[in-house]
Amino acid sequence: MTGTVYTDMGKHIYASPLQILRDSIDELPDIILHEGWWFPIKSPQEGASTTITVAALPSTELKNGGYYKDCAEFDESSSAKNMDDARALFDWCEKVTEPFQ
Repeated sequence: MTGTVYTDMGKHIYASPLQILRDSIDELPDIILHEGWWFPIKSPQEGASTTITVAALPSTELKNGGYYKDCAEFDESSSAKNMDDARALFDWCEKVTEPFQ
């Protein structure tokens, strides 16, 4: 599930819709409805928890190339394991970055 981490990292760029909501109500609910899907909103601490957990684990406890979510290892989706799609993406990236190499 996709989520949002509430930070003020873009405060000097523009007022984000989330910031406008945050400024207009005292307490933003933990979950908001966006285009028909539910997205959890995490604090910066919650958003960083998986990265910090994985960084602190000994390498012997990690799966090489593993996918981690909410401080636990998750299996990739079947589309993430599709080697034909992976090759097509790689080839496309090679093509569009060729002028910069």
